[in-house]
Amino acid sequence: MTLRLSFIIALCYLSSWAYSQEDGFKPQVWNNTSIGWNSENGFSVLNTLSYYVLLSNEVPWNEFSNTFSTAYTFNPHISVTGGFYASRTKQSASLSSSELRPTLAFRLSTHDQNRWRVSNNSKFEFRFLNYTGDTKDYTTRFRNKTLVSVAVKESNFQQDGSIVLFSFFEVFHNFEKNTVERFFATAKVKVGVAYRMSYNWRFDLGLIYLDASNTIVEPTILPGNIITNYILDWGIYYIF
Repeated sequence: MTLRLSFIIALCYLSSWAYSQEDGFKPQVWNNTSIGWNSENGFSVLNTLSYYVLLSNEVPWNEFSNTFSTAYTFNPHISVTGGFYASRTKQSASLSSSELRPTLAFRLSTHDQNRWRVSNNSKFEFRFLNYTGDTKDYTTRFRNKTLVSVAVKESNFQQDGSIVLFSFFEVFHNFEKNTVERFFATAKVKVGVAYRMSYNWRFDLGLIYLDASNTIVEPTILPGNIITNYILDWGIYYIF
């Protein structure tokens, strides 16, 4: 009970910290709620609702998305994933976009019964975008994420009550031209902590630095002193 309370207090503290920064610092906050199901024969599904927002009234940006994915695990080391992502994003005061994105991913991992785990996830994305004014765009993207995790309370990741520290580095490669978006990502680094309260309930909290550029072609005036690439990211997961 003390651990759960500590987690809630830490989350509230970091949220209040993000909102109370001086005017020159405007981080993003990513909110994720997921529900999933794991079968005994290696199949699993996961659906995630997300709301991302930049804490700035001067240069508004927000995104609402839904991601559905299904995976098949061949063994503890190899799995493949297919998914579908749909979003609506307010890119700027005068530009919004909708995106449909089928994905295909392949993951290699060390065994999750150990205290340490290293995994690598390679993903192909096919992005179909529609912008305000009926402008359309299509691009393909490759992403590669390397994740390192360590269980600090229990002996492995599968025990209830386990606390996991993790960090990952992800790079993006676009095969065509830049898409028109406020945060055109090239790399991402995250450090965080995850808590498995039970098989059903899991939580994670982390800080992200996103290396991204603004590729919106319309004239925009963005205050130079606003830092936009720092992110507080948290998620709640319920697994059947």
